Amino acid sequence: MIQLIMAFKEGINISVILLVVEQNENQIKYLPTIRKNTNLGFSEIKNRLGNGSPIMECNLFKDDEDDTKLKKLINELLNIGAKIRLYDVS
Repeated sequence: MIQLIMAFKEGINISVILLVVEQNENQIKYLPTIRKNTNLGFSEIKNRLGNGSPIMECNLFKDDEDDTKLKKLINELLNIGAKIRLYDVS
């Protein structure tokens, strides 16, 4: 198991995950949560939500801190009622 984890961290089979929030009438309430968990400004967040563009991209298993940020953002968005989609684009 440790070898598998080390292989992921060394860049073998790294998955690039995109987080997209589905459009709905409650998008404004997602802004503070997304802002708090990303480096995006409010206008950029609004544009991405409106266009269906990813609000976060993460190289899964490459950096534990990024993995934790992604997990935290997903949990917080789900807790406030957002519907999300995750795409593996690796």
